[in-house]
Amino acid sequence: MVGDDSALAQRSPKNGLSCKMVLQAVGKVLRYYLSPPNGKKPPPEEKKHYLDAEHTKVRVVDFDLKELVVLPREIDLNEWLACSTTTFFNLINLQYSTISEFCTGDTCPAMTACNTTYFWYDEKGKKTKCTAPQYVDFVMSSVQKLVTDEDIFPTKYGE
Repeated sequence: MVGDDSALAQRSPKNGLSCKMVLQAVGKVLRYYLSPPNGKKPPPEEKKHYLDAEHTKVRVVDFDLKELVVLPREIDLNEWLACSTTTFFNLINLQYSTISEFCTGDTCPAMTACNTTYFWYDEKGKKTKCTAPQYVDFVMSSVQKLVTDEDIFPTKYGE
């Protein structure tokens, strides 16, 4: 019976699932998840204003960076530094997450930039060669540890 497709397609549930039964079940699930709720048309997609020409032609280099990071008069320097540092860390983490699938141990076997190879030094000062994803993980983990340390970045106002 090997190679007899008609025998496979007519199998009863007692003997096992047929290809036809599986495909029908998959099709039913896909139709359910791909159909709009309550049979209604999906709402029109909102216009993405950030893609308008007036916004896409502006570049970050067109700003004075010193003006962007100036300390506001009414904010404590330590509060501003803590807030800016944690925000910067979160943005870098988000930025890296967008490219992490392209930089794997196979595609990025070492952490290099501008003809320089970077090595990780552990708490004991031991030098370790690692892949770029491992290096970034070590860096982000150590910074996360610092950012969440209440002695360094207290979360209660005035501390």
